[in-house]
Amino acid sequence: MATKQTRMCGTPRRVRGQSIPLLALMIVVLVGMVALSVDVGRTFSEERRAVAAANAASLSAMNTYVRRPAGTTNTVIYDAIVNSLRSNGIDVENNPNIRMEAYYLNARGEPIEGGARITRDGTVAPDNVAYIQVNLEGDVDTFFARVVNQEQLPIAATAYAGTCPPTDGVYPIAINNEYISGNEFRNPGDANGDGRPDNNWERLTNGPYRGFTKMRLYLADNNVPGGFGWLRWLDGRGASGANANSAQELELALTGTGTLSRGFMEVVPWPATNLPRPANYPERPGELNVGDWVYGSSGFTASNDRRAALDAHIQNGTRMVLPIYDVAVSQGSNAAYRVVRFGLFVLTEYGRERNRPYMDFIFLGDPNRQGTACSATPPPPEDTSIVRLTGSVELWPEYQVVANERRPVQYVVVLDVSGSMSMDFFGRGY
Repeated sequence: MATKQTRMCGTPRRVRGQSIPLLALMIVVLVGMVALSVDVGRTFSEERRAVAAANAASLSAMNTYVRRPAGTTNTVIYDAIVNSLRSNGIDVENNPNIRMEAYYLNARGEPIEGGARITRDGTVAPDNVAYIQVNLEGDVDTFFARVVNQEQLPIAATAYAGTCPPTDGVYPIAINNEYISGNEFRNPGDANGDGRPDNNWERLTNGPYRGFTKMRLYLADNNVPGGFGWLRWLDGRGASGANANSAQELELALTGTGTLSRGFMEVVPWPATNLPRPANYPERPGELNVGDWVYGSSGFTASNDRRAALDAHIQNGTRMVLPIYDVAVSQGSNAAYRVVRFGLFVLTEYGRERNRPYMDFIFLGDPNRQGTACSATPPPPEDTSIVRLTGSVELWPEYQVVANERRPVQYVVVLDVSGSMSMDFFGRGY
């Protein structure tokens, strides 16, 4: 006889507190994520501050270098870096977690020979510096990552400053270097025997320019370069839209602070047949620098606008930055002048003498500002151990819908200029 068996089915009994371990685990994970975000966020914040401080320090160092008097030592440049960093909250001398190094670089972005590193060594700062590089490396103490044995997180920043060429206050008048000796006009002597130096040369004995020299410079016949010559910054159309060689363009370039900031074009190709052409000419295209050839201008006229511009400089005592040339070829609009330095001049008089245009200048020597410091990215040094990738660059945002297929990724190039990443894991940029 079969026995009927009955199976009892029901829900399992709930036990109080069984979710507590799961909640505890979730709380630990959440606290860990918050702790990690605090430490990482603080590290990113410190790195951004280091980037800003390094930029400011490189600019301060280059400004100090540009305006340095003769005999300035590396100590002065180094102190400019340290003081700038300190003013931005980074004390490299009293904080063992922050390390700083600074270097002089040449125009090719390479450390200069014979003393590239900037220290308090007391030696005179070199003359062939195109860039100053400031490197910061350090560690940020963590608060919560210590539980995973990560007591510090690294930060780093590198900044470069170069010399922006002069723009405002530079005028299209080229001064012949034959009339210059150091930081004064060369005494031409008394060739005509009238008992006075020729070309009205004199050393001023009173007034605000006492001790400086003054001289009359002539433009040769037929607009041939002489003691001075007229220049133009562009070829073709000028800053005003008129012919760059026109009187209108020359008058505009003589007015106010000038028009060099609106653009500059070197004479290309190399105009001199009897002088070797440097392999890297022009070294900095589009910038007026020593070694550049500048176009001449035949736009000189005795117009009221031109006189008004020159009269304003005389009345205001404008300290004019003028190119000084050593070689000139051709004449008029076909002339080209090679710049060997810049000088600071004060125009006191102009006119015509025996039908030759002249200008009287006081020469104050080298300009205090031949350029200003600006953030820069120097060219990469020529290092054969570095492999470079060149080619076209296309941006394909990851969140963009691409029909049917996705192009294969061969290289991922991240350009981060802010000091912190600004792209999430889904490719969305902010």
